Amino acid sequence: MKFRKNTLDERIYRSVVEGNEYCLPDRFEETDVVIDCGLHIGCFSYACIRRGAKKIIAFEPMVETIYFAKRNLRKYYKIIQFNTKAIWYKNCNITLFIDQCLTNSAGNTVIYGGGQRDIEAVSLDSVLERFEKIKFLKMDIEGAEFPVLMRSELLSKIQTLAVEFHIIDNKRNLADLDFSKEDVDKKLKNIGFKEKKKEYKNPELIFFSELVGVEIYENTLPSVS
Repeated sequence: MKFRKNTLDERIYRSVVEGNEYCLPDRFEETDVVIDCGLHIGCFSYACIRRGAKKIIAFEPMVETIYFAKRNLRKYYKIIQFNTKAIWYKNCNITLFIDQCLTNSAGNTVIYGGGQRDIEAVSLDSVLERFEKIKFLKMDIEGAEFPVLMRSELLSKIQTLAVEFHIIDNKRNLADLDFSKEDVDKKLKNIGFKEKKKEYKNPELIFFSELVGVEIYENTLPSVS
């Protein structure tokens, strides 16, 4: 894969692909569906392809970034469905705030920030409803994970859910959608998810979030096993 100069691209690759940050299985079956919310330059999707994934639905709202991802994954166009859209809790147009830190090429968010750009967003449920079950869903959407997960009604279709949470002390522009991490944990537990991995760390560079961490959940419901 190719990396952009003076960005975190290579560091993200080493963490996701070489370090298996999302605890991917050794192999995917050909019929497994994988959803990549927050494609970035394609590291997670590439890691899945290396493990045999044949059907990946990917979302990345930044035109410049998804262009680079398509270049990195050009050999796999028959496997990946690229969507230049944000994942949100409803279908709408929404404002994307552009991270002003050029080094952090993955920090653009619909929560708050600097420069703005209008983009198209789709609800997570509008994606999930297309499939009977989802083998693996990865979500790294820079703070939007809270309202997206809390408003979804189809999470039980997911077998493994990997979420990068962004804990933000600053007030967010979410109105009545400002859910907490505890709210998300309670909902997932009630659905049948069991925590498999939790790893939080303070970011080494200045991002918009105060704390970043990855959590992996396994669905214990027989219907998705």
